[in-house]
Amino acid sequence: MLRYYASKVIFLSIVLIGVGGLSNSLEAQSLSTPTRNSIFTYKSPVQQRIEHIATKTTPDYYRDLYLRTAHTPTRVSTRSARIQQSCEETFLCPTSPLPVRLVDFDGKRVDHYFVSLHWTTTYELANHGFEVERSFDGQDFVNIGFVKGRGHENQTSTYTFLDREAGLQRSYFRLKQLDLNGKFTYSSVITIEAVSNSISIVTAPNPGKQKESYLRFTGVQTPDQTLGLALYNVNGQLIYNAENVRLKADGLLPLKQFPDLALGLYIVKVNIDGQILTTRFVISD
Repeated sequence: MLRYYASKVIFLSIVLIGVGGLSNSLEAQSLSTPTRNSIFTYKSPVQQRIEHIATKTTPDYYRDLYLRTAHTPTRVSTRSARIQQSCEETFLCPTSPLPVRLVDFDGKRVDHYFVSLHWTTTYELANHGFEVERSFDGQDFVNIGFVKGRGHENQTSTYTFLDREAGLQRSYFRLKQLDLNGKFTYSSVITIEAVSNSISIVTAPNPGKQKESYLRFTGVQTPDQTLGLALYNVNGQLIYNAENVRLKADGLLPLKQFPDLALGLYIVKVNIDGQILTTRFVISD
């Protein structure tokens, strides 16, 4: 029995000596490994990974990360940019130019039933083209035509579109710019006001003799209205042009005021009160 207990004491002593040696070895290792604070704290790989992930949840992590990048924050125009917020607010600084830089979009009435639209770009990247959309209430837009883009262009480009079905009412227009990859961007909406005073023009009698025929205007509100007038022959050649032509109080303009006209077909265009009117007449014997 004494021999049994003696063997146990010897075994326990050996274990304690081994643990003490291991402790001294770790202590020596910690002292021999220099750190910033000269204190060594052991962290397992799992603990280190958890702490690394935790740092990404702090508010300043991404701010410091992006402020160290080489991008310079810039504000982008909401007229042509797909991202409406500023670069400073979202840290989404563009590294490439926007697909299309639209610098102008406008329209006006011509021959009061038609509306002419025009717009200008100063840069295009993979631009498929523009869908032209019209609305009569400013809410529901319909596609009324397509104008092909330049594709890739680093110079100023001008586009036009004529809407022949705008009518006399107020109309709203916008552009839907399409990229070659299928993405699109809407332009701002422009408004073309309704025709407040619709003026019409006819020739009577037609056909007729020059000394007997006249242009009759209806819808003219101002007495002694002045107008601009251009007269073309059947080949489209300008044969007469005049500004500040005075209209009679009865709304008539005799053709005898024009130079002598040979027999045939003529086209007259009149600019009156901001409206462009066109009519045709035939001079007969």
